[in-house]
Amino acid sequence: MEFLTGLATGVIGAGLVALALEVVRDHDSLLELLRRRRNFEHIRGDWYQYHLTNDRTEKNYPVWTFHREIFSLDWLGRVRGTSDSQYKTRLSYRIVGKVTRNKLLLEYRNSVTHEEPTLVYIENFLSGEFLQGIWIGHDYNQAFSVGPIFYSRARLLEEELKTMLGKFAFPDPQSFEATELRIYEFSA
Repeated sequence: MEFLTGLATGVIGAGLVALALEVVRDHDSLLELLRRRRNFEHIRGDWYQYHLTNDRTEKNYPVWTFHREIFSLDWLGRVRGTSDSQYKTRLSYRIVGKVTRNKLLLEYRNSVTHEEPTLVYIENFLSGEFLQGIWIGHDYNQAFSVGPIFYSRARLLEEELKTMLGKFAFPDPQSFEATELRIYEFSA
């Protein structure tokens, strides 16, 4: 009986050590982890999300879609949330994400229908009122797309979105004219 108790204690102890190593392996230290979590508290709460997407059944140009989002932050600093679409039909999404080197990476999974996940990348998310980034996924035509995405604590009008889109850092199409494709051959 003592042998089984000792064995059980050893297995539980090894499991706790493995868990602690897993937590510390992904982060420099537990203190850094806790400090990070405190630094990212502004993500928590309600957000309005807007992004441009294509829907050829509606228009021949990109359309704005609107979502209501709720983000939470767990004790490890991971982002969790929900998103409800307000475009055409009502769709719900589960959100999981993480913060790495002052970048916020989010993954949206549709809770209602099967579709490929959508990824969101936000490079500078220090603001507690407004965030901007890019989304990568499939549009309403099921074509692979990339586009701008904005998060705001306040509701935005279409004119405000157009103004923000004008400030978004898109590459200048003229700059592509100066590029040149070079193909290098490698010798064995």
